[in-house]
Amino acid sequence: MKLNISRRCFVRAITYSLALLLTLSSLAVIHGLKAEKYKAMIESDDQHALLELTSMIDNISVVLDKGIYATSPTQLSFLSATLWRESEAAKNSLATLPIDGEPLEKIYRFLSQTGDYAMVLSKKVSGGTALSEDELNNMLSLSQYAHSLGAQLSALERDVTVGGLKITAASDPFSDSRAPTFSDGFNEMENSFENYPQLIYDGPFSDNLLEREPLMLSGKPEISHKEAQKIAADIIGSDLRLSTSHDEISSMPCYVFTASDEDNIRYITAAVSKQGGYPVYYLVSREIGEEQLEHTAAVKKAAEYLKKIGYTSLSDSYYEVSGGVCTVNFAHTQDDIICYPDLIKVRVAMDNGEILGFDARGYLTNHRTRSLPPAAISVEEAQAALSPLLTVESSSLALIPTGGTSEALTHEFICRGVHDEGVIVYVNTETGSEENILLLIENNYSVLTR
Repeated sequence: MKLNISRRCFVRAITYSLALLLTLSSLAVIHGLKAEKYKAMIESDDQHALLELTSMIDNISVVLDKGIYATSPTQLSFLSATLWRESEAAKNSLATLPIDGEPLEKIYRFLSQTGDYAMVLSKKVSGGTALSEDELNNMLSLSQYAHSLGAQLSALERDVTVGGLKITAASDPFSDSRAPTFSDGFNEMENSFENYPQLIYDGPFSDNLLEREPLMLSGKPEISHKEAQKIAADIIGSDLRLSTSHDEISSMPCYVFTASDEDNIRYITAAVSKQGGYPVYYLVSREIGEEQLEHTAAVKKAAEYLKKIGYTSLSDSYYEVSGGVCTVNFAHTQDDIICYPDLIKVRVAMDNGEILGFDARGYLTNHRTRSLPPAAISVEEAQAALSPLLTVESSSLALIPTGGTSEALTHEFICRGVHDEGVIVYVNTETGSEENILLLIENNYSVLTR
């Protein structure tokens, strides 16, 4: 059948088609420009975090250099407090950077031990005991590694600010050949800690504690690679190009798997313990969009995810929103007593609620069913011993770490101070003495302690 189309209809159809094509092209250009603008904003935020991290490591280097020569309790106490503060801030900045691959365990250990070790030495000097030759050598080693880390960060910073290296540009881990990336720089820094000295001291980040056999894995049978791969798929939520990266040899041996989506937008790493087959950690690297969630929704999604992968009887405590990611701390609860040593951290994307990662190593290292005695000191007796400048808002029982492998059952009092600041006081349920005092840092983006 032959169709007769008038010249006017033909011209009109062509005109409408061209108009539609121009409209769609314009929309594509507009959306493309918006996407590029948003990527530029993310890149700028990440560059700022990198600059802050470099500055903090430089500060740590300077303070460690001073600490080598400090002999008075007053000076060493001041320097130790500065190191602890700078180290914690550096860890927070490092956590916001989009780094592919495995967790930077050695760098985080260095930052944790630097502040913690200096505080332990400060207490020793305050007690009238001089530092030993080994302790001074340890401080010197920490200083040398701080200088090395600072130099590598400065070089990476130059590559980003001058050399055109993009922080947010990820590489395909399944490709045989690829250009160097921002993440490669941090992986090289991680490898530079190969000869990092062991620090044995009375503190929670002492190497003899970090490297001890995880209590929850003790006596558990070893699972097969195939079984671990199924668990990794459950952690990830799908079978996205799941492949083996390598076996992690540490105090918590793991099968490590990687995955990516078809468009190579999301890169994923998941680790499963060889003993017992427990989910150990999980990381997702991708760009984060504009925040859409409230932190309460993020906490709920984190709790649901932990329950889904087999971690139950947990209570959320503190959280922080930074770089479009909400990091939530969960601790085990036993008989309504919160056990802070059994810690799991979960990262949630604030743009769509995706779980971007979790770390259960603290939980797997410390968790077991404890025999907790009844409190010898009542909550009323403990509260009576608090400062009269504090107003108690609530109280509960809490198990807290007290250095080394020790723990103490305490009455946890959430209070308000004279300036309406949050203060948490822990009173030992057996002796009635104050075990610890923390300041509660509260704002629109976080509830943290220090």
